[in-house]
Amino acid sequence: MIVLLLIAIPFLLGVVLFGVRSAAAARGLSLLGTLLVFGLSLLCLTVFKNSPALLGWDSSWLPALGSRFTLELDGLGLLLVLLTALAFPLILVATWSATYPAAHRFYAWMLLAEAGLLGVFMATDALLFYFFWELARSEEQTPELQSLA
Repeated sequence: MIVLLLIAIPFLLGVVLFGVRSAAAARGLSLLGTLLVFGLSLLCLTVFKNSPALLGWDSSWLPALGSRFTLELDGLGLLLVLLTALAFPLILVATWSATYPAAHRFYAWMLLAEAGLLGVFMATDALLFYFFWELARSEEQTPELQSLA
């Protein structure tokens, strides 16, 4: 369940941020979301030491294709999840004073990219991996973010 929350928090918060018009609220909510994910990743570290079998999720997803929604954290995946969960709050703090024309979209795409990256590091199904890979790189193809660069 913890691994599902690691992806669900930034994904759902990212979707919600598309509707938030205040730049300050979007910035604060995105930082809060990334800090929650970082806290959960630290919890995963302690759970991994005691009972690593708890760091998995398996449910039916596209049974016609033989694909399952399967997430699992192993040693290397845990390290990459920890680094990603640490990097995103630092990125948001580093861009704290920057002004963006559509700040709510910037922060929403940042959270969706975080959810995608975390999913890439935890996915054990090839189709699910591809879904998260495309989610993580979807912000590259967003015109409003390209105009910010």
